[in-house]
Amino acid sequence: MILFVNVFVSNKRVSKFTYNRYGLGNPNRLDVFKYTLASLSTLNSLWSKIVLYIELDRNFQYRWRELEAFIEAIFPPEITTLYHHRLLKQKQWQEAWNLDLINEEERFIWYQGNDDHVFIDYNLDYMQNLLHIMNSDKRSRVCCVYSHWPEYIRFSAGYARNVRGIASVFPSYNTDAIQIVSKDVFQDWWFKWNWKNLDCRRSDFIKFNVKYSTHTYVPHRELVRHFDGYSHSMHLPHICPPLHIPKGFFKRNIKILYCGERKDLQPGWTLVNPTLPYYSVNKAIGTDYKYLIEEFPLFWRDRISEIKIAKTLPRKMLLDARNREKIAFFARHKFTTKILPTLAPHTMNHWLFLHPTQPKL
Repeated sequence: MILFVNVFVSNKRVSKFTYNRYGLGNPNRLDVFKYTLASLSTLNSLWSKIVLYIELDRNFQYRWRELEAFIEAIFPPEITTLYHHRLLKQKQWQEAWNLDLINEEERFIWYQGNDDHVFIDYNLDYMQNLLHIMNSDKRSRVCCVYSHWPEYIRFSAGYARNVRGIASVFPSYNTDAIQIVSKDVFQDWWFKWNWKNLDCRRSDFIKFNVKYSTHTYVPHRELVRHFDGYSHSMHLPHICPPLHIPKGFFKRNIKILYCGERKDLQPGWTLVNPTLPYYSVNKAIGTDYKYLIEEFPLFWRDRISEIKIAKTLPRKMLLDARNREKIAFFARHKFTTKILPTLAPHTMNHWLFLHPTQPKL
């Protein structure tokens, strides 16, 4: 698979919409982008080529050397190409296709047009199974929406086909820049129509101009989360909060207090406790994350310097607390004017941690 990134990194937001981060702070966007890239580097064994088109806003220009050194440290240099600009026009996309992609044998492109969608899964097993299924699909127009999972798992719920319990698949006109796409789809986007002088910074605009149907997969567990969360789709922070960067992450010095009870009593530590409400909901006793100890994001693993077990809690208590949060995704959900359906139980089998003797849903 080819990683293809095309972003402009800036603290300024083009959209008038402001995401609610529920008191989690607003780190500068270059640090958010580095956090995102670090998460994608855990997929290095899957990348055959890495193509990075990156433009930095004026106030970040002095950090180019820092960013270049960071990229060189986390991605294999022999397969990585970095450009100091972003693609903005159709002609530039066509030139990039001819320069970077046309001769590549890989079928799929992980296309990322945003600087803040973070790979949060705890291993690569599910991702590899998903890619295997997509590769076995002989259609030419094959995609997978890897982010905005709370929305798309519901968009697909009413009429999707379940594929081996791994993913739902349905016909979609979505062209958002958060997808794994077949090369046929990517080529069509930039060569099939004449976009004239349209703004082509991301592929999102295409769906507003043409109906281009793809065979779209939606994973049965969240692989990637938007850093600023999903307040736009009314997914509240008690089940799906925004992300924040653990203290010490860039110095490989994350200190985790596991099953502690008070975040404010341990400054400098990242509190992880599945039994507490999130800090974004309860500032007094809230936890940073609710992970089980084995589901810390894969890209954290070599950046954790210490894990302190504050209190030993029964395994069943931790499992039940963690799963209750995930089961909240079952419920009917209102998104803008639409009521989105309740999720089918089987879609949660890869999302829950089940007891060994407990049957699949």
